[in-house]
Amino acid sequence: MAPIQASRNQKFTVDREPLRSNDALQLVQSTIKGPFTFFNPTQASYKHEIHTPSHRDPLRDSTTDLAQPAEAQKLSAANFEYKWTARDNRKGRHTLVKGSPSLEHPEANVATPRSTTHWRSILHTLRLMITFYPVWDISWCVAYVFTLGSILWVINSFFAFLPLIRPSSTFHDETLVGGGITAFIGATIFVVGSILLMLEAVNENREGCFGYALESAYEEYVDKAESGVGSGLKLVARNDICTHHHRNKKKPGRQAPSSTT
Repeated sequence: MAPIQASRNQKFTVDREPLRSNDALQLVQSTIKGPFTFFNPTQASYKHEIHTPSHRDPLRDSTTDLAQPAEAQKLSAANFEYKWTARDNRKGRHTLVKGSPSLEHPEANVATPRSTTHWRSILHTLRLMITFYPVWDISWCVAYVFTLGSILWVINSFFAFLPLIRPSSTFHDETLVGGGITAFIGATIFVVGSILLMLEAVNENREGCFGYALESAYEEYVDKAESGVGSGLKLVARNDICTHHHRNKKKPGRQAPSSTT
């Protein structure tokens, strides 16, 4: 009996597999999927392989070079997955899905950045929405233009439907002029946004980007049986290794400071 062939949306071709150049990320085949069987996949998840030495040197405070000698062992980070989606990659986002720590392999648990649903992260995002306007970022322009178009169409709904609900509020040519003009301007704005959206899709980073560095940090700890130096692994957002153009938060041609995504 011939093996069942996976549909197009359940497998990547060699030249289109994202993050293929990152040897530390292992693709989870069962997570590859897309909206329709005849389209390319639009999302997948990756496990992160880490190298842990058989014995740790307490004299090394921290390192981003995790290449270890022959006695090192490979472990799969047990408490998170990296989720790749075509949309996130186009928008320059790096998504970690954090799960429960593993009790069987505590040494494979990795500290991850603060969740985007945390109140501090939410306040930080709201502050950026009010104070930060990266007009050189096409992804930001797409979102901003569509927001303006949506606001105009909400205003248009008052001109078009309010007279039907409350006729006493009607004024001369309200629906014809007020509704017509706001509908035309709103539609024009959406056309501009759609053109920018196509340009964004054409210029996406097709290979993908992980955007994080794994660091080994040593911290003092006190145990009932002994006291000494304990170590832990953590993921840190690193703009200097990110290949998305969105990392530039200043202006074209300048390097952006590191931030957590």
